[in-house]
Amino acid sequence: MIDTDDESPPAGSDESRPGSGDDDQARPVTPADAPTATTPLGAASLWRDFLRDAHRHRQALDRLAVKPERWGDYTWVAARMSRLSFADMPVTYETRSREVAWVRCVGGDGVDWFLTTVRGGDGLWRVWDLTERHRPSLDEVCG
Repeated sequence: MIDTDDESPPAGSDESRPGSGDDDQARPVTPADAPTATTPLGAASLWRDFLRDAHRHRQALDRLAVKPERWGDYTWVAARMSRLSFADMPVTYETRSREVAWVRCVGGDGVDWFLTTVRGGDGLWRVWDLTERHRPSLDEVCG
């Protein structure tokens, strides 16, 4: 169940809130709603979620990273990602290769960060790097 700040009475109680209907109520997240690594934004969402407890999700992070050894214990990237939000319309694909995409994030200071994602041979997207203010070129990513 998703935590909300909805102060409506629990389901089944005799209390009611004027104007509240089923459409206004929070619903649980179903497996069909959960992010997957089948899209760049899905992979970025999983990455951010797993980084919230990097120690617990170490194996999942390792599977989601192109080169897990580049990230060490994920401490630095976890701290950085905790201060970033996904931008509106965040995904940009490389024009020369649909196998590379960037997910743009924005820090509280307004600085753009780019999570570079790469589609693997299995069709799943993985995180290649997190860079400040620039997107790595295709040659940097694939070179």
